[in-house]
Amino acid sequence: MNTRTPGIADTAPTGAEVAQNIVQNLADVKEAAQQLQKLSDMVMGPKLQFRINQELGSVIINVVDPNTDKVIKEIPSEDIQKLKVRMKKAIGMLFDEMI
Repeated sequence: MNTRTPGIADTAPTGAEVAQNIVQNLADVKEAAQQLQKLSDMVMGPKLQFRINQELGSVIINVVDPNTDKVIKEIPSEDIQKLKVRMKKAIGMLFDEMI
């Protein structure tokens, strides 16, 4: 008797497909950050700088004083970014231990 649900194993992504999806998502995030940077450059007042945190794969926004080029604020803050990286590593170690 076959209790396997048809199509379930066939639809599970392979490791290569997951890796490709991650690369594509990061490329999409980078493209979006570049477009936001272009829009920000057209606006007067405090400048916004967009960059990608490679460890997190997320966009970081710096609010910069246009007169001094000093960062006024970073979103999310450096402390939050470090916390996210630590949490990501801890979750990775947890899953490594479970497997």
